[in-house]
Formats: sequence, structure tokens, C-alpha cells
Amino acid sequence: MMVYKVVAMTVIALVGVLVFLGIVSALQPAFMTKATCSAYQGALAVMPFPKEAKPSLPSFCYPDVCTIQRFRLDEKANPPVKSKDDVNRRLADLALQCWKCSDSGKKANTITCFDGYSIFPADEKGITKEIEAKGKCDFLPNSFLEYESQNYSCGTGNKLYFNSQEREIREYIVIKYDAFAHRIVIS
Repeated sequence: MMVYKVVAMTVIALVGVLVFLGIVSALQPAFMTKATCSAYQGALAVMPFPKEAKPSLPSFCYPDVCTIQRFRLDEKANPPVKSKDDVNRRLADLALQCWKCSDSGKKANTITCFDGYSIFPADEKGITKEIEAKGKCDFLPNSFLEYESQNYSCGTGNKLYFNSQEREIREYIVIKYDAFAHRIVIS
């Protein structure tokens, strides 16, 4: 019985700290510093709830990551893009950044992370292979390829959606986090 009382008091204390941080951040945004983000992350880490039930980190913990960024994937890009493989590699990097910005799918708002254009086509299988090559399938899983309607062994979920009527996306490309479906959409 004593154990339940200690756990209950700990949870109440942690919730109190989170509420306090929320009030202070609303009243005094300059108070929210890197140290405060670390404290917030620590409080979330010790909360006895599953990962899916924990609240997401506030946007001030991700400076400049969650604002829309433009890109170009052509010979003038830095470094230059010279092939379809280069495009798939870059789009995989951008999808991973967007997933990080979404706090691994826990954000409540849809976020358009990147938009731009490419002179080479991109495809879901190529992007997923790049995520797999980076060892990030546990971070951003994609276990089903929509266009090809086939399973793929990159993690245990389908958190990357390739929104295209065709096998490849050309020219204008948007990468966003869809809060309703809790996944990254490339269209």
C-alpha cells in the first residue's frame, strides 16, 4: 500500500512540475532555455507512462527545426545532386529531420517541414532503402510500400507515406508531418 502512495505522490509532483513549466513558458518565454528543455525531458523520462502516452516536447526545444525550409535538388544544390540516388538520399535525410521535429509522431499539429523541387524523380522504395542504410528503421519505420502494395522490412510500423498516383515524384516535392495519421507524408 505504501508503494502506491509513493508512486501517486511522484506522479502528482511530476505533473505539478510540468504544469509550472507550462505556465512559466506562457508568461515568460525567455525563461525557456536549453536547461529548461533538459529539465522537461528529464521529467518526461521518469514519468511511469508508455512512450505513446507521454506529452510531446514543446516547440521551443526544437529551435529552427520546425519551420518550413525550402530545398533544391539539382546541380546547383550544395552538394550538387547528380542522380536519382542522390535525391532519395537527401529526401531520406529531410524525412528523418521532419520526423524528429514531430517528436517521433507525438505532435498534435500538422507541420509542413520542407518544400522544394528536384530535377530527378524520387521513389518510396529508394527513400526507404536510404533510411535503412542509415540504420534509422527503428526511428522512422516504413514497413509497407504504398504504390507497390508490398511489405518491406524497415521497422515495424508504416510511418512514411509516399503520396503519389505514380511510382515516382518529380519536380515539386513537399515533406510534412501529418498529425492525424501520425506519419511523414512525401508528396
